[in-house]
Amino acid sequence: MFRHPKITTTIALVALASGAAWAAAGSLTAYFMSAPAGVDVPFVSVPLPPVVWQPGQSIPPSIAFRNGFNPGVNDLVSGGNVITNERQMRFVWNRLFAVPYDTTLFDFQNSFVILVGGGEQDLGSFGISAVERVDAEYAGGFASPGTEVDPFLAVTSTQFFPGQPPPFPPPPYFAVSAVRVPLTEFDDVVFHRTVVAAP
Repeated sequence: MFRHPKITTTIALVALASGAAWAAAGSLTAYFMSAPAGVDVPFVSVPLPPVVWQPGQSIPPSIAFRNGFNPGVNDLVSGGNVITNERQMRFVWNRLFAVPYDTTLFDFQNSFVILVGGGEQDLGSFGISAVERVDAEYAGGFASPGTEVDPFLAVTSTQFFPGQPPPFPPPPYFAVSAVRVPLTEFDDVVFHRTVVAAP
């Protein structure tokens, strides 16, 4: 259902899958050369309802863990996923939220969705802060000699912690964030996470 090549492990998976073929053909090896600064890609934040599950709550194993290509609740609240159609989005929605699915939030004819889980949180905020296109340059191991450019999307999520915690902190919850990205920008995705703490 969900495409594994569009997640954080994309580059590692490609290298492993291609490595065997290269070894059989000879001694071809691809080397990472460089990557310029990313170029901002436009995106629209998707307002999501609260996750129905609470940290520490017992989640049925049948939906807690990944089943084949279908992510479990644990995968959704702590990892990154790329969602390309309404069927996938409804699956995710039913796993995470108690409110009815809202079709007005999505436009899969013209965009895809990137969903990132921030895990358990009780203070501060969490959200996707940047989507950038990066043109990574590699040498060797491709169809032609010399260098090749292999673009990907770099998605950065930021977790912010306040410097002074409130006297009565709220109960912990699972933080998730989603954005819509134009379908013309669809590519492999690498996820990054930054943590910012106020002094």
